[in-house]
Order: sequence, then C-alpha cells, then structure tokens
Amino acid sequence: HKIEMPELSSRFDHNSLFNALLHFITFISEQYKPIIIFFDDIHYIDQDSFNGLLFLIEKIIDFRVMIITTFLIDKKKNVQISKKISSYHSVHLIELHPLSKDQIPKFIEKYLHCDEQLKDVFYEKVYNHTFGVPLMIINLLKVFMHNGIINQESELTIDYAALASYKLDNNFLAVIRNRLNILDTQERQVIEL
Repeated sequence: HKIEMPELSSRFDHNSLFNALLHFITFISEQYKPIIIFFDDIHYIDQDSFNGLLFLIEKIIDFRVMIITTFLIDKKKNVQISKKISSYHSVHLIELHPLSKDQIPKFIEKYLHCDEQLKDVFYEKVYNHTFGVPLMIINLLKVFMHNGIINQESELTIDYAALASYKLDNNFLAVIRNRLNILDTQERQVIEL
C-alpha cells in the first residue's frame, strides 16, 4: 500500500512532524491491529517534542495502539514526564535506573567477557563519564577500544597510562560525534537506511 503523507514544511516544524506521524499511525493501525510504538530515551525530549508526543497520545487514545517509552529516572524533569505520560492507559513506561558505582564492575566485566577484576581507576573513570547509564558505558568502552585503551586481541589488557591521559569530552554533541566516528560496518548500514 502506498501511504499518502501530508507535506512537511522545509523548516523544522513540530506540528507538521507530529501531524505526519499521526497520519502514518492512523494508516498503520487501520491495516494492522494492534500495534506497538516504541519511544526510547524520552528523558532527552525537549518541550516542543514532549508537547507533540502528548498530542499524539491524545489523538490515538481510542486506537488499538500501545506506546512504550523508556526514560532515565534521575532528574526532577523526568519525574514530571513520568507522571504526565503514565496518566494515559495506552502508555507503558519502562523506567531505566542508572547503575550504581558498585554495579559498574560486574557490568563491564560481563560486557568485556573478562573473569578478572580491573583496577578501580578504570571503573571510576567509566562511572564519572557515564553516570552509570548502561548505553553510555557501552559507548565509552567502544571508544576506549577504538583508541587502544582496551585491547582484546589475545587477552584483555588495559593501557592504564593511556587511560590516565585520555581526555573525555562531556559535551553531549562531542560524545555523539565521537561515537559516530567509530561505528562499525553494520551500524553504518542501519543509519544509511
């Protein structure tokens, strides 16, 4: 089936975007029932997008649609988002809790498939730059692998001198840019779709 979508204006317009999304969801929900829509990491949502999400939820409330969202519970803003969104019966919230400092070693050791405990300075650096968020931890470990701080060729080794001198940029855009620079082939193919 060809979906006739309304035109989006050339400049970014939240209303046009959410109206187009509503049109798409309406079409899909008429063809396939029930459907699930997944919004990941809504703790990063800006106010206009949050208002658009609420608009969308209110418009599809009578459809056979379930919306699943994930968000990190660590900020007052996130509690307000949680309260507002959870008031809708068709929305299910999955609360993401950051890992504690005590949980970081086990998570890293499982991810790296290592049986030995690493030095505390390694875990401390990871925690300080990821705040215990698992996705950020994984991305940071990939950055460390890309930069030779973590080497897993024959056995796991950590270059602690390189770790100590490595400067991490906490600027969110720099973190994203750095991660995009080290995407593997499969990840690049997904983005190109």
